[in-house]
Amino acid sequence: MTAVENVATMRRAYDAFNTGDMDTLTELMNETVWHLPGRSSMAGDYEGRGATLAYFSKLAQETGGTFRA
Repeated sequence: MTAVENVATMRRAYDAFNTGDMDTLTELMNETVWHLPGRSSMAGDYEGRGATLAYFSKLAQETGGTFRA
């Protein structure tokens, strides 16, 4: 994948995240490990597509849907 294609994919992913488009996020994710540093109740490693999408859902719930990337 070229740099231009990578940027286009990431923009698509951010747009999907910000609009709650879980189908597109699912499509774009393969083997995922999302690391959230810190000591909060949400900190930790989310391994795999399902765990990462569950984290995104929890983030939306905890922020009343106001969080944007």
